[in-house]
Amino acid sequence: MPQNPLLRGLVELAGHIIRRRNHVVYELDLTPPREPVSWAPEERVIEIGPENIEAVMTPELLEFLGGESVRKSLEGVRQGNRLIVVRDDEGFAAYGHVVVNGTEYLRTLGELEPTPYLGNFFTLPRARRRGLVQRAGNECVLMLKRRGYRRMLAEARPTNTGSVKAMENQGMRRIRHLMGWIIFERVVIQRDIQNAGRWQVLLR
Repeated sequence: MPQNPLLRGLVELAGHIIRRRNHVVYELDLTPPREPVSWAPEERVIEIGPENIEAVMTPELLEFLGGESVRKSLEGVRQGNRLIVVRDDEGFAAYGHVVVNGTEYLRTLGELEPTPYLGNFFTLPRARRRGLVQRAGNECVLMLKRRGYRRMLAEARPTNTGSVKAMENQGMRRIRHLMGWIIFERVVIQRDIQNAGRWQVLLR
């Protein structure tokens, strides 16, 4: 980042106008049998959807999820998306987000059919190194299987080795590597370099 305030401001402005897109897309086949997740006695899993979000969304849970910054994501849950939240003896510890109603964004992943995909996953620092994200991911897979879905997607930057490793540990396989640019957070210009795809222009 330039030290000159003017140059630094111009760089930041340019980052809001156009930014690089470099994402890998993974797929998981949900049809094979899958073992239930093993949880410790003090760990409790809460599945949240439109049927119970108003009942379980306490101020404590809202703060854990991110407060006002997640209002839009919670509206998505009210419309059909899902949350998996893990709680232990000390309080909320981890969560995973599954997007079911994301048709417009799916087009930027190269998907034409409605397919659920994994959103954000998070673990509090105090609860890390316990495999909570991995097990929360497994709970998301089992939840989608129960709901009759046959496949699931996830994406990450290829440089995010932790996320890539977590997806591969779930048994996911890489199906696309999308590179290009996003302009004004609305226009996506990209191509799939893994499969020698053509350039596309899409709206988010």
